[in-house]
Amino acid sequence: MSRPAGDSHLALPRLSSLKEGGLLTAAYGVEISNAGRQRLAIEKQSPSAIQDSLMGATAESIEIQYDKIYEPTPNEGPIFFLTDDNWAEVDSLACNMETIERYISGFLDDPKNTWDSWNVGNLGKALNAYSHKQHDAILSGKDTYLQSIQDRFDMIDSGHQSAMVNKLRSLVGSVQRCIDIDWKSEYFRQDIDQTIPDLPELQDATSSLAPSAYFSQSMAVYSYMKEMNRQSQDLSLVQKMLGTQDEAETKTALGNIQKKTSLEDGLAAYHRDHGIVHLIEADRPADYQGPLNYGIRKDGTIVERPNEELHNSAIGYDWSAIMKQYLEAHPELEGIVR
Repeated sequence: MSRPAGDSHLALPRLSSLKEGGLLTAAYGVEISNAGRQRLAIEKQSPSAIQDSLMGATAESIEIQYDKIYEPTPNEGPIFFLTDDNWAEVDSLACNMETIERYISGFLDDPKNTWDSWNVGNLGKALNAYSHKQHDAILSGKDTYLQSIQDRFDMIDSGHQSAMVNKLRSLVGSVQRCIDIDWKSEYFRQDIDQTIPDLPELQDATSSLAPSAYFSQSMAVYSYMKEMNRQSQDLSLVQKMLGTQDEAETKTALGNIQKKTSLEDGLAAYHRDHGIVHLIEADRPADYQGPLNYGIRKDGTIVERPNEELHNSAIGYDWSAIMKQYLEAHPELEGIVR
């Protein structure tokens, strides 16, 4: 997935050392590929056909399949009004998590070639955007993702000896207090440029992993699933307290309708969220009166899409069961998720 053609100045990260091959960015209008349409047609005729086609596939291959399904057709989707300042705000929560993981992993993998104020500034943008989306959860103490980052820093640098990791701790700590990282300021640039990009010595005696392995795309996916699990539980509790459980949810509770429990369903939800582009008020043209989720094609026609809220991915799934399957498919997370 990439930014629109002609907008190279918006291109994400110039990290020069990434094991997983560059950052994935938000889709620009989710348009289903021909393969996806064919698959949908097969599923309508025989819901079991899709399940049969996935039997025996590895978790990695499943993720790749779903990623291709939800990737937009090049140059045919809406072109959104983005700037270098707001891309992280526009990205979905899943994208923010993945961006955070990729940047930190890049710094830990090759600090001398990746640590600079531009790259760290982009990490700051993603951290700010994540904290804005999770503002209420952070204030109420329900958000666990940011603390998981701090915990992983302690796993690789328990003595707080690394100046670079300490700086990353400070950045994450700011958004944990709902204080934005001022990545635009001259002070920020000087502070980052003066920080020694040192590679921490792994101090987690129980692991044979490299420090950079503690931050990865698989960790981003697992963290997203964990957040959806929290939201699902919160929504269910609120509905019960208010007596507003809908019929489908009530039947689910009674066991007549089963929530989705397969890893494939969970990964599909992740990739749907990964493809959602949320537009912010500042992007609205002065003469445009439509909804914020919009795009303009080359012929000038406006494309409107439903403003999908994040909790749509939380309901209807047994995220606890899906998380367990994901951990089984990704044993490299076993020593990291504690």
